[in-house]
Amino acid sequence: MESVLCAAVRYFVVEDHILNTTSGLVTQVYLDELWDLALSKIIPVLRIHIVSNCTLLTVDVTQRVLSEIKSFVVFY
Repeated sequence: MESVLCAAVRYFVVEDHILNTTSGLVTQVYLDELWDLALSKIIPVLRIHIVSNCTLLTVDVTQRVLSEIKSFVVFY
């Protein structure tokens, strides 16, 4: 799961750099639409992953897992 998220984040970091350093290769509208599409695919997978890993866990462990996911997303 983490490698998929890393790949998605890396892609958008590169695309953002291209947007800000070149002229005409990509547009903000294109990146926004692509980001929305990526989120529509990533969020259901994260939900399944979280539910499958947290169903039998205690509240403390569930909060820890969610905190780790948040930290990972914020870091990138």
